[in-house]
Amino acid sequence: DNCPIIGLNTYTFDITVVLDDNVSSNGGAFTDPSIWSNNVVPSSDENVDISHDISLNNDFVVDVGSEFKVEPGAKLTVEPGNVLTINGELNNYGTIEGDVVIDGTNAKFVRLGECNNVEITNQLNVLEADGCTIKGVLK
Repeated sequence: DNCPIIGLNTYTFDITVVLDDNVSSNGGAFTDPSIWSNNVVPSSDENVDISHDISLNNDFVVDVGSEFKVEPGAKLTVEPGNVLTINGELNNYGTIEGDVVIDGTNAKFVRLGECNNVEITNQLNVLEADGCTIKGVLK
């Protein structure tokens, strides 16, 4: 309102910044920054795109609003004692070996693809896309 030009209004805008996905550029350990396209280990609040064979050597949580994707031909191995927890979106077109938990408080659509052990703790609906193969335990 204090603009020196007469007749000019002041406007306020909300801007949303969308960052690129953190994409694997090589195979290796999930916690190794050198295998990621931006040389930083993914955080739980960003989109992750696995395009190589990756070993998840720690627990990892995918936050609501984030996507975790495994590309065709790629494999994520969740090491024993670790868990991949999905509160956001999962699109598995490759293979996930190890423990996966579908969690959260919102209804979601997931693509499990080929998985070993899956536990669904989400209190609402979880809709699975076609083509799901679970080779281990479904809880």
